[in-house]
Parts: sequence; C-alpha cells; structure tokens
Amino acid sequence: MTRASGNKLLLTAITCSLLQLLPAAGVRADPSLEGLSIDEAIAVLESGGEFILYSTDLVKPWMRVTAEPSHWPDAEKTLNEILTPYDLQARSGPENTIMIVRDPGSATLNTGGILGIVKETRTGRRIEGAEVSLNGKQESARTSNGGHFSFSNLPPGSYVVKINETEHAWVSTHMAEVKPGKTTVALIDLGSPLIADLGSVIVSASRYDFVRGGIASHTYIPSAELEKVPNIGDDALRAVHRLPGSASTIYTAKSNIRGGEVDETLVRLDGLRLYNPFHLKDFQSVFSGFDSRSINGMNVYTGGFPAEFGDRMSGVIDITSLQPGKKRRFELAASFFNTSALGAGLFGNGNGEWLASIRRSNLDQIINITNSNLGRPRYFDAYGRIKYDVAGSLSVSANVLVLSDDLEINDSDLEEVATAEYNDEYFWLGLEHRTSNDLYGRTLLSHTRLQSDRRGAANQPGVSVGTLADHRSFNIKTLQTDWSWRASENLMLNFGGEFRTSKGRYDYMDQVDFDLIFLVPGSSTDPSRTRMLTARPDGDQYGLYASVRFEPVNRLVADLGLRWDKETLTVDNKDDLSPRISILYWLSERSRIRASWGQYYQSQGIHELQINDGITTYFSPQRSTHTILGFEHSFDNGIELRLEAYDKDIDKVRPRFENFMDSIVVLPELKPDRIMIDPQSARAKGVEISLTKKNGSPVSWWLSYTQSSINDRINGSDLRRSWHQQNAVSAGLIWETERWTASLAGSYHTGWPFTATMLATTDPIPTVVADTRNAERFGAFRTLDVKVERRFSMDNSSLSVFAEVANVLGKKNDCCIDFDIENENGELVYDIGVEEYLGAIPSLGFIWEF
Repeated sequence: MTRASGNKLLLTAITCSLLQLLPAAGVRADPSLEGLSIDEAIAVLESGGEFILYSTDLVKPWMRVTAEPSHWPDAEKTLNEILTPYDLQARSGPENTIMIVRDPGSATLNTGGILGIVKETRTGRRIEGAEVSLNGKQESARTSNGGHFSFSNLPPGSYVVKINETEHAWVSTHMAEVKPGKTTVALIDLGSPLIADLGSVIVSASRYDFVRGGIASHTYIPSAELEKVPNIGDDALRAVHRLPGSASTIYTAKSNIRGGEVDETLVRLDGLRLYNPFHLKDFQSVFSGFDSRSINGMNVYTGGFPAEFGDRMSGVIDITSLQPGKKRRFELAASFFNTSALGAGLFGNGNGEWLASIRRSNLDQIINITNSNLGRPRYFDAYGRIKYDVAGSLSVSANVLVLSDDLEINDSDLEEVATAEYNDEYFWLGLEHRTSNDLYGRTLLSHTRLQSDRRGAANQPGVSVGTLADHRSFNIKTLQTDWSWRASENLMLNFGGEFRTSKGRYDYMDQVDFDLIFLVPGSSTDPSRTRMLTARPDGDQYGLYASVRFEPVNRLVADLGLRWDKETLTVDNKDDLSPRISILYWLSERSRIRASWGQYYQSQGIHELQINDGITTYFSPQRSTHTILGFEHSFDNGIELRLEAYDKDIDKVRPRFENFMDSIVVLPELKPDRIMIDPQSARAKGVEISLTKKNGSPVSWWLSYTQSSINDRINGSDLRRSWHQQNAVSAGLIWETERWTASLAGSYHTGWPFTATMLATTDPIPTVVADTRNAERFGAFRTLDVKVERRFSMDNSSLSVFAEVANVLGKKNDCCIDFDIENENGELVYDIGVEEYLGAIPSLGFIWEF
C-alpha cells in the first residue's frame, strides 16, 4: 500500500494550512539604499514602478550610496540626493521617465555629434519629416529614415533641442564622441512631451567601459519585487526557483542551479558566507534562515560569476540587509508560517544606524490546534546590526545572526519519529573604507558556531527498523577583505582575500535492519548494519583573487580574473588556480553580447563530512568549467530580451548519496534505497530565453523558457541526475496601483526522472532489481500561484492584507515513489506507488508598519 503524504515534512505543514487559515505577512516596506551601488539603488527605484534612463558613462559600478536619502518615496528627489556626490542630476524625462545627466556645473563634451530619433509620446511611432532645431535656428534638420536626424562637429557646451510643427513628441538622442577610427555610443532620452521648451540638456559621450550590473550576467531582485510575487512562507530564497536555470520542488527553499547540487550555491549576507542557512536542515530545508523583510535585495548569479566569489561552483546568492531609511521604523507580522517583529532607526545625529529582526515559527501551534500527531516543528531566527560612521571615510558595524530549531517530526502513522536541535550563530565585525571616490574596501572578521543534535527511530514493516543518533559541532573563524579601485576612466581593479580556520566534532551512531534489499549499483547488500563513527577534524582555508576590468577596443569591455584557493582538510592540500574571463560587447546602444569562461573549485566545508553515510575523510575539491554565451536586447517598448547558452563540464566530482526511490523521508540513512553515486565526470548544458517588462506601467511581466540536460558519466554511460528537467517554463504577471497589487506566477517543467524496479527474489530476504537509473519520467509538473494585496494608510502607520493561493488550479503533480513489502495471503508482494504533491494551498495575511 502507499503511505499517506503526511510523512512528507513540508506536505505536513501545508496540509495544516488547509485546515486553518491564519494571517501571513506580505507588504512592501520602505527600502533602504545606503551602502548599495548606484546601479542597485536604481534597480530598487525601478522595482517600485519608475523607469530611469541614463548613460553608462555617468553611472559606474564603483559608485555607492553614501548616505540614506530622506526624500523617499519621491524617486527624483531621492536620486538627486544619492547622485550629488558624483556631480550628477536627475531630471524628468519623456513618458513619465527620469533621466540622469551631468550637473551643468561640471559637464564637459568633447567635439562630437548628436544623432537622434523623434517619436510620438503616445504610440512610440517614429516621425518622419519633423523639423528639429538645435539652440534655436542655429542648426536645423528634418527627420528621415525612420525618424532619424543628426548634428555633427559640435563644440563642447549645452544644447536646446526643439521640434517644430509636431506636438506630443519626444527625442531619443545618441551622443557620439568623434575620434579617428573610433566611435562610442550611448543612450540618453531628452525632454518631455514637446508642447513646451525642452530647456537645457547637458550631453556626454559614453565610454561603455563600466556597464550596469558589471560584466557577469546576473539578476538583481529587490525586496519590493520579492513581496509582490506569491511565495510559500514569504521566503526570499524561494524566488530563485522562478529564475531560468533553477530546478527545485515545493518542499525546499534550496535550488539546483544549472544542474548543480543544492550545496553548490554560495549564500552570503552583507558579504559574509553563510553555511547551510536554512531551517529544518535534515528535513528538506523547508525555509531559509532569515526574514525576507530584513533584506534590501539579492544578486543572483547562475554561472560565470567573478573571481571574488570562491569555494562554490554553481551559483551565488549575494544578499544585502535592510538599511534604515527613516529615523525609526517598526513592523509586526503574524502568519500561518511565522510571527515576526522588525525595528530599525538612526542615532548619533544620523551617523549611526541599527536594525533588529526576530521571527518565530507557528507550525507547532497549527499542529496543536488541529490535534495532529505530526510533531512540533519549531524554529526561531534573529538578525541584528549596529553601524556607525567613525569618519567620512570609515564605517564600523557589528552584526549577529542566530538560527535555532527545536524539532519533533513524525510521519502520519508514526513509522518514523525524529527529534533535532540546531543552533547556528554568526558574529561579525565589518569595516567599510571609502578613502576616495575611486577606492572602496570592506573587511570582515567573523566567528561562527554551528551545532546540531539529531535522533530518530524508524519502525516501518516491509522497509526497515532502526535508530540513529547524530551530534555535530563546529567553530569557524574568518578574516576577509575585498577592494575595488578605479584606477582611471577605463580601468578598474578588484582584489582581496580570505583566511578561514575551523574545528569540528562528529559523533554518529546508527543501527538498522532492512526488510528488503535493492541490487542497485552503490547500494548496501547487507540486511543489517551497526555503525559508531567519530571524527575531530580541523583545518584552514586560504583564498586570494584579483581581477581587472578595462576597455581594450571601442564598445568592448573585458574582465580578467584569477583566484587561488588552498585548504588543509584533505590529504593532498594542493593549490587550486581558477582563471576567469568575461567580456561584454555593445552591438548598439540597445544590443549587447556577453561571453564568459572560467574554472570554479569547491572544497568540502568542515561541516560537510558525509559521516552519516560511513565516510570519515574529506574528498578533494571538485572542479567545474563554465562556458557561457549570451545576447541581450532592450526594445523601445520597455521589453528586455535575454538569451544565454551554457556548458558546465565537471571533471572532478565527489561521490554523493541519494535515496533513489523516495527522497522525501524523515530518516533517509535508515532506508534500503539509499545509494552512493560516484561519477567520473558530469556535464550540464542548456539554453535559456527570457523576456521581461518592467517599465513603470501598471502591468509588468516575465516569461522564460529553458531547455537543459544534466548527466553523470558513470562507467562509460551518461545517466540523468535526479533533478534533470529537459524543458522548463516560468511566467508571471504583476498589476499594481496605489492601493492594489495582484500577481500570477506559473511554472511548468518536464517530470522528474525515476528508476523502474521489480521484485527479483524473496528468499532469504526480498531482493529488488532496477532498470537503468533515472531512465523513466514522472508526468509533467504544472502549477499556477496567485496573490492579491490591498494597502491601507492610517495615522502614522500602514496596513496591508492579502490573499494567496499556491497551485490555484489544484493540479496533481507526481512527487516520488513509495515502496514496501507486504504479506498477502502468505505471499510477499513488492508494493510500489506514485505519491503526489499537494493541490491548492490557500493563505491569508497582513503586516502592520508603524
């Protein structure tokens, strides 16, 4: 028979939500900008509905927001505050846009020219035959060839551009600095609907040397955008599931990025590496370990990331915490998933700031209300930061992050029972150095303590009977520094390093008797097992990196990096060198090509010893080689196109362990279907296409399609990995007004692979044989999520309420294979069945800010 889905941990939690609807938090709070790059600050403003136009010659990646602006939510005034230190201004542009230009007191222009396009404001139609004048009648031209006009050989200075005999039109101009054999192009939009004088416009040639977001392709997700889209538990890291190249299930907040394992993704908070920062770690890691409202946003790299990121080989999630944007701010929230509180403010005449966030799980309360026997899954997390500007060029911060779990987990029929305690504590000091506008650095000194104690018993007739006890503790100390130096207009250097020393302790014991055996490569053939294992590892890790970004030829920007890593936990202790190359070429002001190649090493952290599978030594670092080619285009109507093809060649792969039949279990080590997979190499390939529109209109949307494959090479055969999804589609739609927000988010992917099995013999113990691993497929996965939010303004406070339904259409999606041996009329029968994910999952929620 098939066991009920209640033995799946997350299914347990969500099933309870169907029985009792409680509030769930989900309102956008005022974001903080201080400490972000100007690029990231612009992305935050655009996520709130603004459309900001600027030249890449003006906004450089080394520019940062030096102080929290006081004019939020006025985007233009906010931009002017953060741009003033760099002699830049924000002005109203056409069609409700905002332009960034040079301050007239500091602007210069080398001899060059202006090329332009005249369009109607309402339709965007290009206008031919319109008369364009420059500085009155000093120069004039008529538009032709699709609305184009041009002025050449202009001296430095300010210019007024007007259109005669054409109402409701605007001008998109391309400023070109004229040099022998070299032309550089930029996009700046001028003016407003031309029923009135445009006024003075300062134009500047773009160098295309440092571009928005840097050379490496990545996605920035601001917190405001996270809160508009439906996500189970309002969990920030679940937003990564919707990005092209990501594969995951609803059970976990982790992601397999472009074919990699879930532990191949680096997660950082304010520059500090976090080690498995999730709650319910050994039970699918259902939620991440911090409140999404306590962060500003996150940069997500799905490959080809720069040399500053080391020791992980598939992806990077780089999170920045919330910066106080007001004198004081408080939030209270309650939800089916959590109860939380957040406070932030300034002190010391604005030179200091503080942030505190605390959150507690409500899952145990829901289980008590419903009189369920599913256990008590309780967790808690807290984050705090205090920061002070010691001088104009130096800031000091003290930070603490605590994650604590106290769990009692049962399946629905008490065949599996587990208790666990997890305590993760991060303490770190940060120094931010701003010695000049051209030099910025950050130094971190941290101490991390990780502790876990897990115990469990399985009594599943037809599968296995056993117990386990698993105690672990670790201490990790880290010194890290990162620097960026703008050496010249066309040259930037990034460099830094880290030193990490760590000690750990493992005490593991298990005893199990199996009621059946799988004759599958990598599985145990012993009907019983007893293990008592201990380990006391200690070791160091070192890393140094440097990269240079420059413009070798016109419109081409290159980033050349090299990283050196070394660790002492393994026997060989060898040096690993990782060269990395990224280039960006601008075909035009709207079209660009990106390409990158690099090698990425990943060692086992001190907390990643596979002792629960009988391994007592660390494996040598894995190596992956990324090759990526991409094309991007910005259409006139605000739609952004991204096309990327990637190839990941993993030629040094450590063994891993999986439950190849039923992966969603409470005690995976006590199951007979647990196998070791030991590939000689692996390879992931794919093509990703995405379209997005976020141009300040009430409606924004995204659509992406991915075709990919990920195979292990084992004994000369290519075998699919368990998270292989050949085709995947993600789409979403957001409609927003001043008071309402409504969103849809849908996902589709090819069904997960699985292995077909059959009973071979029952004497002396039932034995199961298997076909080729992962040769079969479940049915396709389909889901549509919806969220509607209403905002209310009150005296000195605000309230938002929302309704959300995951899988609103109630689609039945295959999950995994359940199995056991049953005695039917004196005959042993091998019983297997397909389990399904849940149907529709409703939720209601609110958050109060005051």
